[in-house]
Amino acid sequence: MGDVDVRTVVPAEAAAAAMPLARSHLTDPGMQAFFPDPRTRSKAVEQVFGLTVRDAVPFGHVYAAVSGGRFLGTAAWLPPGAFPPSGLRRSLASVRSLLRILWLAPRTFGAFFAFSMTAGKQAKRQRM
Repeated sequence: MGDVDVRTVVPAEAAAAAMPLARSHLTDPGMQAFFPDPRTRSKAVEQVFGLTVRDAVPFGHVYAAVSGGRFLGTAAWLPPGAFPPSGLRRSLASVRSLLRILWLAPRTFGAFFAFSMTAGKQAKRQRM
């Protein structure tokens, strides 16, 4: 495998950095429930974690283990108060990925979106 470098992810690397997260969630029971078809799940989960990493990168705490240009693992943190996303810019940045997920999984998108909104509401309650 060679040397492994752990470094901060920059915006241009967000898609590649999201791939280890997406791969790690392909067999997650929740993702299987939201996206039962394996091919659809693969594409939808790429969108989910691509959005997650792109949203977190500007906060400066997305790290990846990289070897030979290949992203092996990624960790992303948001600072307190940054989840759920607020503000027009962050909300608009999620639209493209959400529309792609809707297109990929129209039957289960509602459940996925409702879960996401519930998680965001719970995070807000915990901050109060």
